[in-house]
Amino acid sequence: MTAPSVSFTPPTQAQGLGRPLYPMRLLGTAACIIIAAVYVYDFGEMRAWYILLLGLALIYPHLSQTLSRKMESRQKIELGACLMDSFILGSTVYVVGFSPIPALSLLTVGLANGMALGSFPFMSLTAVFLIIGMFTPAVLYGINYNPQNHLLMDMFSALFMLFYFILFAWVAYKRSVLLKESRQELIQQKTALEIEKNKSDSLLWALLPASVAKMFKTSGDIG
Repeated sequence: MTAPSVSFTPPTQAQGLGRPLYPMRLLGTAACIIIAAVYVYDFGEMRAWYILLLGLALIYPHLSQTLSRKMESRQKIELGACLMDSFILGSTVYVVGFSPIPALSLLTVGLANGMALGSFPFMSLTAVFLIIGMFTPAVLYGINYNPQNHLLMDMFSALFMLFYFILFAWVAYKRSVLLKESRQELIQQKTALEIEKNKSDSLLWALLPASVAKMFKTSGDIG
């Protein structure tokens, strides 16, 4: 007689991860577009790279969200999307001519994303993608170091930081709830497995002859 099987599948942190990150990604890309548009309108010039960057910012948040829903490797997709976040944030720093407040806001968000989603090594990788994002257009068009103090651009940057970190706190809360539910489900599955094993052992002891049961009990082969 064999013990009844109990499925034991520990939940992973990647389950449900994409949902709270999606509004953060939409806010981040919207902020990049607005801040860059204000700067280009008043101080810069429109270039083909900026159009490409705009198209990427409009498409990839929805693409990453769709893929994270349909594919099993959800966590890898989210980490890859985080690197794309860093690339776009770095490129926006270049677009605004390294203006102090927007640049500081965008770089802070990029590094915070890396630490929140992965670890210190992953944050270092996001820093690399920030640098790549800044210097890829520099290779194409030259250094665009033209920092400007612009009230509207600075205001959008400050509002971006405020709302972004409110969402950041919400994501941290959602992840803590997810981890708590995962631990509870894990404990429940372990308890169910132990109950089924005890039932099976009890039934097996009841069916065995007393002499055989005594022999197994002494040798410790069962239970």
